[in-house]
Amino acid sequence: MEAKQKLWTCKRCKDSFVPVTGSRICLSCAPRTCTGCGVSMPTARSDKAICSSCKPAVVLQRATQWYAENKNKKQEYDSARRANSPEAYRAASKRFRINNPEVKNADTSVRRKRVQRATPKWANLFIIKEMYLLARERSKATGFEWHVDHIIPLRGKKVCGLHVESNLQIIPAEHNLKKRNHYSLEHNGVK
Repeated sequence: MEAKQKLWTCKRCKDSFVPVTGSRICLSCAPRTCTGCGVSMPTARSDKAICSSCKPAVVLQRATQWYAENKNKKQEYDSARRANSPEAYRAASKRFRINNPEVKNADTSVRRKRVQRATPKWANLFIIKEMYLLARERSKATGFEWHVDHIIPLRGKKVCGLHVESNLQIIPAEHNLKKRNHYSLEHNGVK
């Protein structure tokens, strides 16, 4: 047999309610303060724990905390989603680049600076430029895209290379995009 909960009558609105706190005022009448900033909130919002000005910060904090706790789960979900519909992912990426050119410009600037820092003074810039021109000419001649690839990536996890002619190779774009910024003997023809 279930135990009946005692109902109290609110001093303000005279409605019956189940007591949660020791107060004789129901939650809809009780003045509440925001848990974020401590500002008193109107009674119409008494069921809310945070005010509207604190909500964006609290939502961001909760999302950041959730991501930190579920990082692997989120990455697996995103990878599976990209694998299931790569065309949709590419289209969304393209839309983002078109709608946010400042982000693309910032990324390009960061990459340009990274390449500049990885280019020593003794690098043969003439040969490097010729390799980029050759990649463009191969793309025109063959009908598919060719990239100039850094054999040892400029920003690898285990090792970082230099932007010099001996660290560059011209390969089909498909192979370069699969390789990404990884360095392994297998990608470089050693079995």
